[in-house]
Amino acid sequence: MTDHDPQQRAWHLAEQLSRAGGTDATLTTTPTGYRVELAITRPHGTDDHLAVLKALALGDRWGHTYSPPSRNNGTARETVWSEIHTDPPPEGR
Repeated sequence: MTDHDPQQRAWHLAEQLSRAGGTDATLTTTPTGYRVELAITRPHGTDDHLAVLKALALGDRWGHTYSPPSRNNGTARETVWSEIHTDPPPEGR
């Protein structure tokens, strides 16, 4: 794997995140590169928190969304995501 090949980086990130999260991550193309998402299931048990964080850090930008049980018929929905950009961000960002 070449560290500078965004597509290879994205596939590697998806593999690492899937392994750490205990379920399949999704890889999608975006206008700026690639986005890898993993739905976190509750209760925890199949995911390795530290490994998930390490996998997310392989990306250029990452984050987390959470929707409480009150909005989802009693089930919390949580997703972590990481993006690989095809172009480097401008200096100073």
